[in-house]
Amino acid sequence: MAFSSLFGLHTRDLTSEAEVETRLLAKLFTDLGYPDLSIIPKKAVPSLNISSGSKTHPYQVDFLLKSPRGAVKVLVEAKEPDESVPGAWGQAASYALSYNRDKKPAERIDWLLISNGHTTSLFKHDSATPTITLDLSDFASGAPPYVSLRTLVKFLAFEKQATPHPVRDVLFAIEANERVSRIARINMYLHGDGGSYIFHGDGLDNDPVVTTDMSQERKDEVTDHKG
Repeated sequence: MAFSSLFGLHTRDLTSEAEVETRLLAKLFTDLGYPDLSIIPKKAVPSLNISSGSKTHPYQVDFLLKSPRGAVKVLVEAKEPDESVPGAWGQAASYALSYNRDKKPAERIDWLLISNGHTTSLFKHDSATPTITLDLSDFASGAPPYVSLRTLVKFLAFEKQATPHPVRDVLFAIEANERVSRIARINMYLHGDGGSYIFHGDGLDNDPVVTTDMSQERKDEVTDHKG
C-alpha cells in the first residue's frame, strides 16, 4: 500500500473524490505555496461550454490556481480513486481551451493537474501526454517526481511572469579582462542571477573588431555587438 511521507497519507485514506480534494490536494496546494486567495474552489469556478463529441455542455473543473499576478495558470481536477487519470484529460483540456480562447498569452491556463489520489499527472494544456506522473508515494521531500512538479507549478514558479527579477532580468556588465569576466559569469550563474548578460570586452570601445588572437567566445561577442 502506497504511503506519502510528506502528507502522512495511505491509499486507504483516499476512497472518494471528496477525500482526494480535502486530504491530498488541499495539502498539496499549501505545500506548493498557494495563498488561499489564489485558489479558486469549484463553487467559484466559472462554468464554460465544452465539446463532447458533436455536442457541447456546461462544465466546471474542481479548482483553478492563480499566479502572483492573478492570472489562472493551473487547472486542477480531482477524480474518484477508480477513475482513469488519462481518461479525464479530455474534459479538462476542453475546459482550458474554452477558457483560453479570449485570453492573452500571459493570462492563459498552462497546466492541467489531474489526480485520483493514487495517481497524479501534470499535463500541458494542449498535450494528452503527461509531463510528470506521480504515485502517492512520490509525494515525499526530495523525491525527483515531486521536485519536478514543484519546479513547474509551485506558486512562485510564475513569479517571473509578474515582475522582472531585480538582477537576473536587468543586469548587464562588461569586463575588459577575459579571465575576470569568466569568473564573474560563473559566480552569477551559481547564484541564479543573469550570468549570460556579463560580457568580455572594452566598455569604452564603440567599434570592436575581431582579431586573430581572440578566443572564439570573444569573437562571437564582438560579432553579436556589431550585429
